[in-house]
Amino acid sequence: MSEGVSPWLPEVGLQADRQISSASKEQAVEDVLASLATLLRGSVRQPARRDIDIASTLGTSPHFGLDLSPSRSQTPELGFARSTSEFVGLRGGGDEEIEGDPDFWCDLVSGSKAQLPHSQVASMEDDDRSDIRESVLEQLFDLTPERINEVFRDMDRDTNGCISAKSLGEGLRVCGIVGLDATAPGRILKAVRLGSDGTLALPHFTGIIKNLKLAQLLTGRSRSTASARRLTIVDYDAKGAKVDVCSMSRLREFFFGRRATPQLPTLKPIRWVHLSNLDLTLMLSLTVKYSFHPLAVEDVIEQCRTKVEQYGDHYFAAVEQLMLDGDTTEHKPVRVRGNHISIFISGPPNLDTVITVSQPDNSSTDRCSGMTSTYLGKEYKEPGEHWVSRLRQRIEAPLSRLRQKSAPFLLLQVLDVCTDDLVGVTNAFAARLRVLEVELQNAVAELPSSWLDEVTKVRLQLALVLRRARGLSRATRQLDDVDLQKGLSGYLRDIADHLDEVVEDAHILMELSSGINKAYERAMVRNQDNARQVSADKLNNTLFLLTVITVILAPVQLMAGVYGMNFVDGSGMPTIPELMWPNGYSWFWCCSGAYLLVMSIGAVVLYKHYISAGPESVVSLMGVTLNPQSSPRVRAMSTEMA
Repeated sequence: MSEGVSPWLPEVGLQADRQISSASKEQAVEDVLASLATLLRGSVRQPARRDIDIASTLGTSPHFGLDLSPSRSQTPELGFARSTSEFVGLRGGGDEEIEGDPDFWCDLVSGSKAQLPHSQVASMEDDDRSDIRESVLEQLFDLTPERINEVFRDMDRDTNGCISAKSLGEGLRVCGIVGLDATAPGRILKAVRLGSDGTLALPHFTGIIKNLKLAQLLTGRSRSTASARRLTIVDYDAKGAKVDVCSMSRLREFFFGRRATPQLPTLKPIRWVHLSNLDLTLMLSLTVKYSFHPLAVEDVIEQCRTKVEQYGDHYFAAVEQLMLDGDTTEHKPVRVRGNHISIFISGPPNLDTVITVSQPDNSSTDRCSGMTSTYLGKEYKEPGEHWVSRLRQRIEAPLSRLRQKSAPFLLLQVLDVCTDDLVGVTNAFAARLRVLEVELQNAVAELPSSWLDEVTKVRLQLALVLRRARGLSRATRQLDDVDLQKGLSGYLRDIADHLDEVVEDAHILMELSSGINKAYERAMVRNQDNARQVSADKLNNTLFLLTVITVILAPVQLMAGVYGMNFVDGSGMPTIPELMWPNGYSWFWCCSGAYLLVMSIGAVVLYKHYISAGPESVVSLMGVTLNPQSSPRVRAMSTEMA
C-alpha cells in the first residue's frame, strides 16, 4: 500500500494508490489496516492519480466481507505513464498546499530557462510602449476564461479529460510558458489534484497556468521593499476591516494564496487591492491572478480616457482625476495635478474583489496645459493618494456604511471622491479669478507680464476641468448594468448632479477668464494711447513755448537786423542816421528791454485770462465754434490746446 489515503473518513474506502493484484487476501487486509493507522497519525497524502474504489477491488474478505477477485482489480490506463507510488495534492487541503506553495512553482521556473517574460517586461518599462497589447499582453498574459478554455480544448481533443504530460507541455507552450525542463509537466501532474477518474479538470489547469506565470514574474528578479510596499490589501466586511501593506515576504503569499472562507455565511467580505504608482511587474501579476482582459490592461498602461467597460466576468473603469496640489489660497496661482486611476471589479460570481491602480497622469492634453509632470513650473514628484486615505477612513469608521455595501459601491466611492476633487478645483479657480479681476481694475499699468500668462493658463486648465467632468459624467451613465446599479441609483444621481454643477461652473469661469483677458487687452491699448498722448502733449508744449519765445523776440531780431546793415555813402559814412547817435547803442537796448517787458506782461495776462475763461474762449479766438455735443475726444483736444 502507498503512503496513505484521503484524510476524509467517508472516503477511506474510495482511494488507493496502486492496483490490487492477485496477492493473498491477508496481505490486502494488512495494507488496509496500515492505511488506517497512517490516517490516525495524521501524515496522510493524496493517493496517486489512479483512483481505485477499494470497495470494488478488494472483493469478499473474511475480515471485511469483500470480494478480492482479481478480475475487478484492474483499472484502465490513463493518457500518460506514471508509477503507482506517485502522489498528488489532497482533496480538501492538499491541492491548496501545492497550488498555494510558491516554492514549488518558483523552483520549476528558477531551475529552467522559463523566465522569458522579463525581457518583455523590461521593454514595457521603457518609454516606447507601442503595440504592447499584441506583442506582450495577448501573447503572454491573456488568461481570460475564453483563452484558457480554447487551450484546454486543444489539449483534450478526445474530451475525456485525460491529459498527458506531452499535451500539458504543449498547452504551456501555447500560453507562453517555454523553457521548462522536460520533466516539469510530469512533476506538475504528480503534484496537482486530479479527479476521482484520473482526469485533469479545467479549474486545476487554470491554476497551473496562473501559478507558473506568477512564478515567471516573481522569480529571478530582485524587487525592493519599497516596490513591494506599493501594494496595499484591505479586507473588510460588516464587522470590521484589516489593512495590510505588502512586504517582500507577504508578496508571494498574496499572489499564490487564497482568501479564507468567511466564518459566517451571512458575512460578505470584500477585498480591496490597491497598487500605488504603477509597477509593471506587480500589474502583470495582478493580471495573472485575477485574469484581467488584455484590453483592460492596455488601457491601464496607456492611460485611457475616463470610461466604464465590461470584459467577460469582470468590470473595468478608468478615471482621469484632477486635484489641488497642496494648500491653495486665492492670493497664489492655483496648482493642479492629474492622476489616472484604474479600477477592476473581479471575483465572479460574487464580484467581491476591487483592484485599483493609481499613477501620475501623463496625457498630452495635460502637458499642453501644464498640469501633470509639471505644473506651474514645479516638478511632479508623487501621485496624489489622498483619495486612498479618504476611502480607508470611510472603511475603518466605526459605523461605516461602506463596509455594509457591495464591491461596486467602492467603485462609486472612487467616482464620488474624484467628483469632489473637481468641485474643489473649480472653486479654487473661481476664487483666484475674482482676485485677478480686482487686480486688473486697481492697477492695470503695474501688472507684470506673468499676470497675463496666468490668465491664459487658467483658461486652458478650465478647459481640461470641463473635459474631465464630462468624462466622469459619461462614465456614470455607462454604469447601466443591473448588478452594478443595484441599490446605487440614488448615489449615481447625486454624483451626476455635482458633475453638472462642475460643467456649468467651468463654462462660466472660462467666459470670465476670457472677459478678463479682453479687458486687460483693452486696458493696455488705453494705456498705450495715453502714453502716446502724453508724449505728444510734451512735444506740443515744447513747440508752443518755442513759438511764443520766437514771436516775442521777432521784433527785436528785426531791429537788430535792420540796424546791423552796413550801408554807407560815398564818403564812408553810415546811411542809417540812428547809427550816428552818440547814445544810439544804449537807446537800442532800452527800447528792446521795454518791448520785452511789455510783451511778457501781456502774455501772462492773456494766459491767465483764457485759462479762467475756459477752452471755449480759446477756440472762439481761433475762429472755431465748438459744438456742445462734440465727442469727448474733440473736447479733450481743445482743452489741451488751451
